[in-house]
Amino acid sequence: MLLSAIAIFGALFSQASPQAAALFSPGLMSRDIPVIIEVMDLDADQAAVVDTLIQEYLLAFGLAQEQVMVELRALDVANLHGNWQADDWSEWREAWANVRERAISIDNHVEAAAWLASQREWARQELAALVANRSDALPSDRTVVLEDWLNTRRTLQESFDRDLSLVLQADEVDRWAMVERAIRRQRTVFGEMLEGEQLDLGSIVRDILASDPPTLTRLGPMLDAYETDWSAAAADRDRVLEQLLPRRLDAEERRDRVSLLNLVARQTAARRILVEVNDDWYKRFSELMPVDRVNDFQRRVNDLWYPDIFLPSQPQRILAHLLATEGLSDAMRADLIASRIRYGAPRLRIAASERAARRASSGRRLTGRSEQQAMAEVFGPTALFRLNHQEADEMLAEASMLANRRRETDISWLQNLHEQLGSERWSSIPDAVRLPPEALRRKLLDEDGEPLQFRSVP
Repeated sequence: MLLSAIAIFGALFSQASPQAAALFSPGLMSRDIPVIIEVMDLDADQAAVVDTLIQEYLLAFGLAQEQVMVELRALDVANLHGNWQADDWSEWREAWANVRERAISIDNHVEAAAWLASQREWARQELAALVANRSDALPSDRTVVLEDWLNTRRTLQESFDRDLSLVLQADEVDRWAMVERAIRRQRTVFGEMLEGEQLDLGSIVRDILASDPPTLTRLGPMLDAYETDWSAAAADRDRVLEQLLPRRLDAEERRDRVSLLNLVARQTAARRILVEVNDDWYKRFSELMPVDRVNDFQRRVNDLWYPDIFLPSQPQRILAHLLATEGLSDAMRADLIASRIRYGAPRLRIAASERAARRASSGRRLTGRSEQQAMAEVFGPTALFRLNHQEADEMLAEASMLANRRRETDISWLQNLHEQLGSERWSSIPDAVRLPPEALRRKLLDEDGEPLQFRSVP
């Protein structure tokens, strides 16, 4: 069904939208039933009841889904935005053109720059007031259908949850919450856009403490609390993104940058909450972990949260390969180890600072880009500056500067290694060592284009 929805949407949208099509997938599927029964440890009678409830939910969902697909097919693709009128920004653009002309006419470069800076503040204030007082754009015919569908989908889910609550015992309610968390963690239709959104700290803690059952048992309540916090934030994020997605598609197709600015800001704020949950619990688990496991925990988190910063860089991979090579002379080994001290230690300090800067500026790249686009839309292409200046802007610039320093350190390190080895030995290093590890991306769909079956989690 998901693939057919994408095919339908390919005609309804300027580009096919798998995310929008995925909104037509039910929260549960028939193939989930055996996993649910196992996780909840249901007896035969309870299993039969839960099976019936899920099948009834899927039947109702399927009927409603067929109806909305009929409505979507009936839409006039060529006239989806026929009732929408683009804004006229000609007066605003003329005003900014006059600002630019006056700045050019000022002979003193310092005075000209000061004048232009003051007028940028004027433009920012004007756009900020415009965005704050602007009503939501008129929805397209497609958005009206999609928003009705989202209401229907939520009603079906609430009805299922209500019916299920009537047949579950108190201890089973907790186990059902665990099922919901597993589904939410593994089958969200919204992929990660901010670093750390989908990071699963609980799985990292459990893996590290797998050989220490007493400590793992002691941390059990904290792991449950973390998963509850993350799941609640993920549910809120998905709810916000679902609600805003149809209108964002409208804004993108219409090139309505002012409306898009508001939507991107709201979407980014919803995503940041998840990042903040993981950031808060990262600090808590760092304090709760045994002293001899803290470094391992923090290293694994850093590798997954910021792989481009913390996964072994090319000189680090080459150095590790060389040190593991048999027949290496003592002098060469000592020189290689010295290079690790010379370059590796400064690189680690840069990486830690870059991590802090990127975490402090999380989401700013998305909202800042939308601000620039909205400013250029209203005042013209020469007004490519952001709506407001935030501390996050400074941190974003610092993160970029530190990333350049990190890369420069790696280049210097590579040159040093090359000089030590010589060209012949350097060329013998396998490509598998030189090339970075393939980036791991979460797979949300199976080979049939359907949501992945969720896995039972502790």
